[in-house]
Amino acid sequence: RVLGTPSNPIILVFDDLQWADTYSLHLIKLLVTDTHTRNCLFIGCYRDDEVDNAHPLTANLHKIETKSVAVTKIQVIDIKQEDIYSWMSDAFQMSAYLTASLANIVHQKTNGNAFCVLQYLQLLRDEGSLHWSCRTSSWKWNMRSIEAELSPDETIRTLSNGILQLSEKLQYVIKLISCVGSSCIESTIVLFIDEMKVTRDELLSCLDLAIHERLLIKEGPIYRFTHDQIQSATYSLIPEDERCLWHLKVGLAIWTNVPDRRKDDVVFVSADQINRGIEFIKLEDLRKKVAMLNLRAGQKAMSLSTFSSAASYLSTGIKLLNQNCWEKNYDLSLHLHNYYSEVQYCNGNFSDVAQVTGVVLKEGKSFYDKLRVYRIIMKTLNSDNKLNEAVDIGIDVVARLGKELPSHYSEPSVFLANVNNIKEKIVSMTVDDFLKIKPMEDSDTLIAMNFL
Repeated sequence: RVLGTPSNPIILVFDDLQWADTYSLHLIKLLVTDTHTRNCLFIGCYRDDEVDNAHPLTANLHKIETKSVAVTKIQVIDIKQEDIYSWMSDAFQMSAYLTASLANIVHQKTNGNAFCVLQYLQLLRDEGSLHWSCRTSSWKWNMRSIEAELSPDETIRTLSNGILQLSEKLQYVIKLISCVGSSCIESTIVLFIDEMKVTRDELLSCLDLAIHERLLIKEGPIYRFTHDQIQSATYSLIPEDERCLWHLKVGLAIWTNVPDRRKDDVVFVSADQINRGIEFIKLEDLRKKVAMLNLRAGQKAMSLSTFSSAASYLSTGIKLLNQNCWEKNYDLSLHLHNYYSEVQYCNGNFSDVAQVTGVVLKEGKSFYDKLRVYRIIMKTLNSDNKLNEAVDIGIDVVARLGKELPSHYSEPSVFLANVNNIKEKIVSMTVDDFLKIKPMEDSDTLIAMNFL
């Protein structure tokens, strides 16, 4: 607000939003929808093939659009063949006629993918098929050898092969980081590195070497892969049948080693990693702990209004419970089902709401344990325009709390008389009279007020 002016506007660019955490997306949404912000352009980039309707980014984009913010969507497609011609002519400082043959094969090999174009040209240079001639002060290339060169998929495999030439400890470090995603904060990396394999000093040395090899870049305390394809190539080095186990070990290490004061900071990354390897969790005690972690992650996601993510965490937590969970882990089972019914109501998945609330009504030990789902059932019926059924449930609940209500008023005049009576009492009260009123303390009355 202070720095942006009509003559000097501010442009903020956010890249790789498909990997942004919920906190960052929430902050971006607040910035973009701030009605007091002027002279500022926000540009967000993300890979649409990694963002579906359930992705948190989709929900935030929808909220931004509902705030009447002018949003322009630009789909970036692969580079067209004629544009590659122009670009290579300009880059090589040669006429398009002379670079046409090379540009044509580059387009064939890369399909116009910008990253693959750069990687492919770098590969040609490294292999000697493309080189700078000091004698002619121009670029030269060998079309015969280029035609036999690698395809884009093989180029990615070449990246992987290059990583395999590095030390085993460096490979181990960057493979673990690739499990987390495109980036990771240093304080979190320290938590999941096995000190039996890599010491703290060796870790820092490996990270510096990864930066030197242009695999990672450091932005403040965050280490980020230089490109998502580098992360993909690194991740591909982990045998496919072992990847879930790697994720599980990373998640458990983070959650186990993090101090209590920082648990909220890593609850999402811990749950996300562990959940990718839950098939390997066999011990009942560990399944309970992971279910509790998912409950915590679900509650935090709900507080951020990321209901799709919350539903995923809470659903996973429920799946981790055993068949006799209501006997052995009653409180945990109750909380997971209660919150899951709430979040599915927010998501509009009323069939799931009906199924989960039915379980709570059946397994709940007391009337008070079922109050939360009664409210969700009433809200669901209301959304389904079944108002009479919702009112009937509310009246029944209030009656069971000892607060009798008439099911209906046969005479509207009776209802109006009561309203007027209360209104007269309020009008006759002074400010001091209001201040002297004691807060309501009876728990049943307070609960009944929520249903009213």
